[in-house]
Amino acid sequence: PGNAEAQNALANVLFWREWNWPLAEQHFTRAIAINPSLPVAHHDYAFFLVAMGRTEQGLTSLRRAIGLDPLSARISIDAGWLYLQAHRFDDAIRQARRAQELEPTLAEAKACISRSLFYQKKYREMADALHLPAGDPEESLKRMYLQKLHEEEKAGSTDLFGMATRYIFVGQNAKALDALEKAYAERSIMMPLLRSEPSFAALHAEPRFQELVRKLALP
Repeated sequence: PGNAEAQNALANVLFWREWNWPLAEQHFTRAIAINPSLPVAHHDYAFFLVAMGRTEQGLTSLRRAIGLDPLSARISIDAGWLYLQAHRFDDAIRQARRAQELEPTLAEAKACISRSLFYQKKYREMADALHLPAGDPEESLKRMYLQKLHEEEKAGSTDLFGMATRYIFVGQNAKALDALEKAYAERSIMMPLLRSEPSFAALHAEPRFQELVRKLALP
């Protein structure tokens, strides 16, 4: 009971796997109370808070993690992803570039930057970064995502949450909802981010989406 790392690990299982929000928070806050200088506890709690809709509190926790371990490439890139979930896309890009400075070979940083450009509809910048052919950048990106979805469907991909984000971009909202319902049934590890994921803003008014939120008991 006095081990901060153990408390934090348990909190993560309860958050990402068990979807027990109240108990997860108890263990996150217990870990931080035991060791306020544990960067990973602030980092992990930040994801929980943003997923629960408590964005500003989550970003405060994230900044504590960065302050405690400013040279961690892992914390920096995860900060990029978390800023993306908080819909702070310029901050996400800045943080991903910081991660690149710390670890130049980190492919994840490029992915985070591309997604942030995508959510801002900066399709030309994104297409240039991905070295797509000249022409209408939005159409080029749609073709790329359609091809990827075709390959994922053919292979029986288990990344249902990720596929749902791509279905949204190509205008296949019903397929996105199908993928999310299957992700829920299969207890996808990404489902706690259902409400914060920027792609799904287009689904918030859909009864099927609202039912998923209700079943997850997300605030």
